[in-house]
Amino acid sequence: MEGAVESRAKINIGLLVGDKREDGFHPISSYFALLKLSDTICYRARKSSGVSLKVSRSWDYLDGKGDLMEKAAMLFYEKTGLGFELELRIEKRIPTRAGLGGGSSNAASVIGILSSLYGIDRGMMMDIALHSGSDVPFFLSSLSFAYAEGRGEILKEAAPPKEKYALLLFPDGNGVDTKSAYAMLDSSSRPKRSLPEPSLSPLNRTLFPNDFEAVFPPESLAEARDVASGLFYSLSGSGSTIYILSEDRRKIEEAALRADRKGIRWAETELELW
Repeated sequence: MEGAVESRAKINIGLLVGDKREDGFHPISSYFALLKLSDTICYRARKSSGVSLKVSRSWDYLDGKGDLMEKAAMLFYEKTGLGFELELRIEKRIPTRAGLGGGSSNAASVIGILSSLYGIDRGMMMDIALHSGSDVPFFLSSLSFAYAEGRGEILKEAAPPKEKYALLLFPDGNGVDTKSAYAMLDSSSRPKRSLPEPSLSPLNRTLFPNDFEAVFPPESLAEARDVASGLFYSLSGSGSTIYILSEDRRKIEEAALRADRKGIRWAETELELW
C-alpha cells in the first residue's frame, strides 16, 4: 500500500485553560479550526510480523521526546500487536512549536495509514490517538471545526465563524515550548469564563480570549494588533503563531503588506470547511 496524505494544521479560536488535574493534564475549552495549510506525507506500508520504520524529513523536527510520527507508529504496534514495514517522507510546511498542531496532525496521519493497512476500527484508532497526544483525536475525527473540552479529546461539531480567510504571523524566535508555557500559566490566576458559539457571536478578543496570551511576549502581540488593524487576531495554542481572521480576503492581503513593512514572517491560508 502506498500513497500520499495531506496533514492539516489547525488554529484555536479561543482557548481557556483550567487548573492542572491529578494526571498532570489541564482541561481546556477551545474551538479547533482546521486550516488548508498542510504537510504532505508520502508513504509505503506493508504488513509484517515485526516493525520496520523509516522516516525522511524535509527538516529536523523533533519534539524533545522523539518524532511524533515514530511515537504514533510504535503506539499502534503496542496497542494492536500488528507489525508493519513503513516508509514515510514528509514535506514540512507547518512550522514546528508554533501552536498549529503540526506534530499532532502528522501523528494522526500515521495512525490513519496503519489503521487502513489493517482495517482497524475507529474506537481503537481514537484510543491510539489520545495516547499519542492531546490534539491528535481532532485530526482523526473528520471534523473541520469543533468545540473541544477535556484534554482536547472531547469533540463536538460546531458551526464555524464567517471569517474564513486567515493570515498567520510568525514572530521572531524559536517557537514556544508547550510544557514551559503551561508552567508559566499555572503561576498566574485566571478568571472562570466560557466561550460563546462563534457562528452566533462576532469574533472579538473579549469573547474569545486565549489564556496563554498572559504569558506571551507583549511586544509580539502589540505588533500583531498593529498588523490586524481592527481585524480579529489571537494567539494559537500556546504560541508562537498569531493569526488574523477576516471575511474579506482583500483585508487579509492588506494585513500581509503591513506585516511585510514590519519585517514579520507570514503565511496566507484559510479555514478548511468541507
